[in-house]
Amino acid sequence: MLLFVSVALAGDVGSVGPVSGPDGLRVEERVVPWAEFGFVPAAQEQKAIGPDRVAAGADGLAAVWDPVRQQVLVLHDLVVQGAFAASRVDDLAFAGRDLVLLEGRTIALVGADGRDHGNLPVPDLVPTNIDLLVQGSDVWGVDPFGNRHAIAHVEGGLSVATGASFGGPAFAKVEVTPRAGALKTSVRTLGAGWAIVDSVVSDFPIGVERAVVHDGRSLPLETRSRSWTPADDADVDAEGRLVVIVPLADGLHVRRISQ
Repeated sequence: MLLFVSVALAGDVGSVGPVSGPDGLRVEERVVPWAEFGFVPAAQEQKAIGPDRVAAGADGLAAVWDPVRQQVLVLHDLVVQGAFAASRVDDLAFAGRDLVLLEGRTIALVGADGRDHGNLPVPDLVPTNIDLLVQGSDVWGVDPFGNRHAIAHVEGGLSVATGASFGGPAFAKVEVTPRAGALKTSVRTLGAGWAIVDSVVSDFPIGVERAVVHDGRSLPLETRSRSWTPADDADVDAEGRLVVIVPLADGLHVRRISQ
């Protein structure tokens, strides 16, 4: 059984929001102090390590994976409520009020209180290097090309997926106009019309501009951090709002963006 630990925040945790962002996007924000996370600075031939993945669920729930302290922090309305131990998390996604964790070629169902609800192996037909996606009671693995592969059902526990193993594209394509002068543009589609756009604007030194895009509207994101970028820094919650984590000097900024 995993252990849920109540977290006492170190010092005042400031919040900003709701505030109006560009083009009328609504931004809520809370800064979680670095004292709440593990952090390993960059060393020779080794990248820095910090909070690495975020998942957003229903009713204001979110979770952040901390690989240094090997724990998942659970938040409600952007406020940290507690944490549970997890030695490895390759991805995570909410299924109702529970979390599905990807651990190598195994998925585990864990309550937001840390209780273990069982696990299953990832089917052999599912490729490696996947992201988790939960739609209704179906757990999918999304490959780098954006296509879904059936992993399991989650309804009263985990059960083996039945039916077709290939589910087609995970999300509708988001049309993005490349930034003028950009050397390269990459678009990560997240669902509910949201996308993260990275534009390479210089090659020496490498300069990248990042923005949230929704329905033709754009909200810039900071790219300077504590020398690392989380592997998966954004997710869409059950209400269609984007939750994004931004590591800055004063702490991990957790933002919820909506129309």
